Amino acid sequence: MLRKPSVQTKVTQWITGILSDNLNTQVRIGYVDIDFFNTLMLRDALILDQQQDTLLYARELRVDIALLSIWNKQLIIENLKLNDTYIGLMRKQGQSDFNYQFILDALAGGDTTSSGFQVLIALNHLELNQSRIRYGDHKNALDLHISLPTIDANIDSMDLQRPFFALKNGLIESPVIHVLIQDLPQTKPDESTETDTALVHLNTKTFGITTKSFMMNNARFVYQVEHAALDTTMFDVNYIQLNDINIHTGYVAFVGDSITGDLHHLSLAESCGFRIDTLKGQFRVTPFTTEINNMLLRLPRSRIQDDIQLTYYNFPAFLNFNQDVNIRTTIKQSTIDLRDIACFATELQSFNEPLNVSGIIRGSVSEFKGKHMHITFGTLSTLKGDINIFGLPDLENTFIDFVATELRSNHADLNKLNKRIQLPEVIKNLGTISFNGNYTGFINDFVAYGALHTDLGTMVSDLNMKNVFTPEKATYVGTLSSPYFNLGKFSGADSLLGKISFNSRLSGTGLTSKSLDGSVIAVINEFDFNQYRYHDIDINGAFHQQDFTGRIQIAAPNVNLDFIGTFDWKEKDHAYHVLIT
Repeated sequence: MLRKPSVQTKVTQWITGILSDNLNTQVRIGYVDIDFFNTLMLRDALILDQQQDTLLYARELRVDIALLSIWNKQLIIENLKLNDTYIGLMRKQGQSDFNYQFILDALAGGDTTSSGFQVLIALNHLELNQSRIRYGDHKNALDLHISLPTIDANIDSMDLQRPFFALKNGLIESPVIHVLIQDLPQTKPDESTETDTALVHLNTKTFGITTKSFMMNNARFVYQVEHAALDTTMFDVNYIQLNDINIHTGYVAFVGDSITGDLHHLSLAESCGFRIDTLKGQFRVTPFTTEINNMLLRLPRSRIQDDIQLTYYNFPAFLNFNQDVNIRTTIKQSTIDLRDIACFATELQSFNEPLNVSGIIRGSVSEFKGKHMHITFGTLSTLKGDINIFGLPDLENTFIDFVATELRSNHADLNKLNKRIQLPEVIKNLGTISFNGNYTGFINDFVAYGALHTDLGTMVSDLNMKNVFTPEKATYVGTLSSPYFNLGKFSGADSLLGKISFNSRLSGTGLTSKSLDGSVIAVINEFDFNQYRYHDIDINGAFHQQDFTGRIQIAAPNVNLDFIGTFDWKEKDHAYHVLIT
């Protein structure tokens, strides 16, 4: 009897009337099929908002109703399945509420309408197939389009008056999420304006969802700033495309403006080449803070363990991450390969060696402080100390203030570290190099103050050096001293030169024999020259390539010399032009 066309028409009109009365809006249903009295199949179901725009359309909408509730003039909806669905969630200009708020208010009220029936929702199961969601928020210049092949959720309980939903589990398969921003919001405080910083603007009331587990598989996310110029050479904050997103969580609570939970796995790939193989940890996200404790992050070549806290003015600050997001992190023993993040700063692509890192970091990427840092790389290289860095990710214009308690390396490790930086071959002669002291300045313009220990001896420096990675153009000025240094083995002229100990002030350019051009004032305590050791030497002169021109004074028991002239050791037979008094 229920399947007769005349009965179906009456039932359709009856259900349409009940829903229209309960929801205070226009509801249309093309066809109703009733199965076993408690299952309704609604076809071509349409619900309009109060502006007569589409709030919900479903080609098929299956509703399971608690059977006994009908005799009490109640329609208690227990299971809901929607196929080929469109949902339009909108907050237009001048509106404080979204277009669905009136429905939540009506359902939460629990009043009986003129039809004599009361519609209640007490879902146990929700399923959506081939759904599209449009989420438009004019107040925040946000236009969100979501394509959802499959959503499946089992529900423990729900309360529409709060509103609050407690899920047993949730599953989303292969969604595509496209976020379009008309205008970039401000990312720093401005007392003259009031910025909406809520996490997700689902409701003007407190909104809550919990789930015991959640999975999202094979998702795609696109974030686009409308009319912005695109940069295809590296990561572009105006166009972010994340592919192959997979998320698996344990318990998660989304209450008010905060999300907390246990992340078991997250993986994704960005179109610029950045990839996360896995991310896990206990997390908390608010409009102003993101925390992950016991974090494990795996990138293709990197493994990072730490506790991290990010603070910011609002979520759009992530679009200017380097300047507007502050980081507090304690890095446990981790391996970081800078090539994994090279799409954020192309200069990092030239690094060849992974870094083993631990320490405490505070500040933003562009301006941070590192305490108790310990970094190792290569076969023996070690860096320990405290460091302040300003200017990243622009490596060449980054200012570094580093207090080294230990810095140890060698020519091979340093040359392998960065293929753009190749040290002169003469540095090989130093063997293992260690430094303790201060490094202040840029990577190619710095002051080194401290002690440099090598296999050939020790140097104590207070030098300003520039262009050190272009030896022919390097410049230097300051003081340099040594209690012992084998100048002959360092220079390769060990048949002529030997040990030296000295105190000096020098300035000049060039670090190779053909580019050397500078001046020196020095007191030499000991100096081996041409198989003879000289003592107590005063020097005031200039070097040009392999020539020295100046004055040398020696006042020693066996030698009393005042030398003015030039040494030229370019040729096999060395030339000396001297005036001796």
